[in-house]
Amino acid sequence: MFAKIDNIVEMKLKFFAVLFFVLQVFMCFAQPSAYPTGFGFTRSVREAALKTEAPIFLSMQPYMRNDLPLSKMEGELKDSIKIYHDYTAIALRKHIFEYKEGDVHIRMNFLYDIRGGKDFTDTLNYPRSHRIISNTRGLWVQADFGDKVSVETGVYESQEYMPKYLKNYVDSLGVIPGFGRDKDYTIIRDVVDYSSSFSRITIQPKQALRLHMGYGKHKIGNGYRSLLWSDGMYNYPYVQFDITKGKIKYSHVWNVMQSLVRLPLGDTPESTFRRKAGSFSYLSWKPNAKVELSLFESVIWNRYDSNLAPQSLPVAFYSPLIGTGYTQVNSTRNNFNVGVDANFRLSKKIEVYGQAYADALGDYKKNGALQLGIQSYNLGVKNFDLGFEYNRVQSDVYSFSAAFTDATHMNQTVGHPLNNMYEYVMRTRYRYGRYFARVKWNYIVQNRLEERNDEPTWINRNLKQWDVEVGYWINPKTNSEFVISYSDRIDDKSNDLVKQHATILMLGIRTGLHAVYRDF
Repeated sequence: MFAKIDNIVEMKLKFFAVLFFVLQVFMCFAQPSAYPTGFGFTRSVREAALKTEAPIFLSMQPYMRNDLPLSKMEGELKDSIKIYHDYTAIALRKHIFEYKEGDVHIRMNFLYDIRGGKDFTDTLNYPRSHRIISNTRGLWVQADFGDKVSVETGVYESQEYMPKYLKNYVDSLGVIPGFGRDKDYTIIRDVVDYSSSFSRITIQPKQALRLHMGYGKHKIGNGYRSLLWSDGMYNYPYVQFDITKGKIKYSHVWNVMQSLVRLPLGDTPESTFRRKAGSFSYLSWKPNAKVELSLFESVIWNRYDSNLAPQSLPVAFYSPLIGTGYTQVNSTRNNFNVGVDANFRLSKKIEVYGQAYADALGDYKKNGALQLGIQSYNLGVKNFDLGFEYNRVQSDVYSFSAAFTDATHMNQTVGHPLNNMYEYVMRTRYRYGRYFARVKWNYIVQNRLEERNDEPTWINRNLKQWDVEVGYWINPKTNSEFVISYSDRIDDKSNDLVKQHATILMLGIRTGLHAVYRDF
């Protein structure tokens, strides 16, 4: 997983791997396993946290179970549904496989997204675009050894018939949103084939200290989007530690990111992609149960000299202290970014949140981003949620003057997927027993450069998208559900004679471990 990274970073990751092994052997004693980052899980955590007076930190995901002294989480819910057979219990309530003996607790579940449908509008200029199919299969394993060590791993294998707008995105960037590279078929051009894996080992030698090493992603923020660090990009290898003491929580992450530009290592088609090192720090202060204020700092580090030869990373890279990145503010090689995040609980049903982000402390009119949002739970009606969010991202956010140190990973930004835009998002959700309905609307106005007639041209873009889902919640352990979904998307660009319109109806079953963003 960490092959072909420079020696210094590799030694650091090996050191932590050895440390984790030693601690597993000698300190196997509260199950520090993580809740998945899918919207169903995170929504449940946040709703339950609003009702407590405990100082629960919520601005960084994934959430850890032993940080959340919460009851009646959706993932743990014991509802009144009747179970007539062991097979029914496995399908509706239990893990596919579970072993528990002494300090060992192992759970295994299948992962899937098997859905089919049709695009009723875009059928003329794109072969088979009327046929929309998702075929994802996977496996997820979690294991707790004692109460201080947790391990998880999982894998997805996917094929899709995509709508035209999404396939155009994949063709332009070479990646599936939130996932990795497309293994493009040569015959059926509108089919994409891709895979994804994730893993994490977590140990907690003391109550105040937690260590992680894995291959995955993070999300910083309290809203639908994150402008600081998003789970909308692909997984990456990382090492992380968290320190929690009273009203303060501090997290630091070292990770390895990459572009999709290969190094000049001859004519072989599989030359190494050009990589970059990343690090970010996140300091949260929670003076009481209703307020959380946080500082964010990140640096994207250049790992090559002008001749593309690997070079040692500066000493500042190894410092885990927030504020170290400020030493790179005037650097022409390393990309320094800062941000703030805030969350306020107005009542046991309503919270407001916001973010501000600046790239290289430059001109905010070009390098800044701002988010404001409000979210309610059980507002007026039990199990009814309603939220609104505003995002503003300037033109040069996530970019940088030095080549290959922009704030991107696998051609996907670390924050909002678009720049030079503003966006409105509205989300509602209602659940009755295991039945649910969800509605999401977002509206984006963007001004961006596109290639038109082999020349860069400024395009004014207006995007409106409705997503409606109704269905049945099958199993809370994996957030699996039977769902019927309807999407209506209008992408209106200046200089285009016809608006790009997609009206898509799909039905099927899926597990929702991780959030997926395809509305931009």
